[in-house]
Amino acid sequence: MQFSIIHAVFDAGIEAVLWIGFFYVAIWNWMDGLMQTFALCDETPWKNDILQAYLFSVFMTLIEIFINLPFSLYSTFVIEENFGFNKMTPSTFVCDEIKKFILILVIYAVIIPLLLWLIAVSGPALILTLASVSVALVIIFSLLIPTVIVPLFYTYTDLEEGDLRTAILKEAEKTNVEVAEIKVIDGSKRSSHSNAFVSGFWNFRKVVIFDTLIA
Repeated sequence: MQFSIIHAVFDAGIEAVLWIGFFYVAIWNWMDGLMQTFALCDETPWKNDILQAYLFSVFMTLIEIFINLPFSLYSTFVIEENFGFNKMTPSTFVCDEIKKFILILVIYAVIIPLLLWLIAVSGPALILTLASVSVALVIIFSLLIPTVIVPLFYTYTDLEEGDLRTAILKEAEKTNVEVAEIKVIDGSKRSSHSNAFVSGFWNFRKVVIFDTLIA
């Protein structure tokens, strides 16, 4: 708990420094100069904004990663290790961080151009357009997280027939929740913590159980 508080206070302090010191403005202007230096500017203003916003977001993400890296390492390889929960190796940790960063790059490459283009062309309908797109994005991510994103880090297997599977299906039936699949995830490769969750909706809804719950 104390470690979490220290981490939260540290993050809040860094955020305050960035705002009070106008570092966000300085970084944004630096990105503008960088684009001019490498002749990346376009005659269409909103296209410039897309590239500048993308570079700015990526750079700020890198800063956030490096600031939080010591806390992540200490939490995983010291605190979790001391309590016997950590199963992650250094190579797995590095691979996960690289995957997360690449995933962020892809998401930024889709979301930032979409939002700035909508701002440029929506006119008086901007609020309604952004609200509609926000709802659509929530639905899309609800589908992508269990089907595309989670498998980048974990492996799904079907829960075998048995008492547990039967009990889960009966509970789902009681609550009128349609379940398309019941999966087991190899969480034990990273931690001995137990967890379970439901994700997706309609025919994409999954019940996912960490293998540490049934080992």
